[in-house]
Amino acid sequence: MSRFSLYFLLSLALHAVAGLLLRESTLGAGRPQEAALPAELAVMTIQLQAAPQTLAVAPSAAPPATAVQAPPVVAPVAPVRAKVPARAPAKAPPQRQPLPPKPVQLAAKTAPAVSRSELATATATTTATAAQLPMQSVVREVFSRAPAFLQPPAPPRYPTQARRRNQHGVVLLEVRLDERGQQRALQVLRSSGVASLDEAAVQAVAAWRFRPETEDGRPVPSRVQIPIEFALTASR
Repeated sequence: MSRFSLYFLLSLALHAVAGLLLRESTLGAGRPQEAALPAELAVMTIQLQAAPQTLAVAPSAAPPATAVQAPPVVAPVAPVRAKVPARAPAKAPPQRQPLPPKPVQLAAKTAPAVSRSELATATATTTATAAQLPMQSVVREVFSRAPAFLQPPAPPRYPTQARRRNQHGVVLLEVRLDERGQQRALQVLRSSGVASLDEAAVQAVAAWRFRPETEDGRPVPSRVQIPIEFALTASR
């Protein structure tokens, strides 16, 4: 509402109030005088009568609501997979058929014909050559159970330290002889347990002289085993 309209309405209200007051004063002369109203009520009445009349203002027509268009729904697009063309299987190389082996023609070598006279001559020559070679007989080694000596064997010396310690034992020796009876090898087959006794036995037997063994009247290599006993009560 504009200010002009508001002032106009207030002016009309004031004129109406003034008219009513004049009318009341005119009519008051023939009526018994009524009790005067308190000032607060008069003022209140004036204020109530002077209250501006509010005119209902028709609400202006609201502008037509503009339809909001919803965003278009975009359907999800499935990812497109590129189709890779399948590789054609590699062709296997053609297998070469093995060539059949060529037949090998072997030229048969014929031995030259040998006459009977030449064969007889070669046989006679071979026989004569074999007769000229010395006959070598294979001589085997024999085992002697009772060796023979060229001279009586000397007994071994009893070690002094072993005698003091009362050490004793038996040493088993093996002697290998050639066809002349000479010693080829000497070894201890079984020890006495005392090194000094073993050494004394080896030194004694190494000085012994043997007779060669014979077989069918001929001397042959041989081997013999000799036990040597060391004891404080023994004579040897």
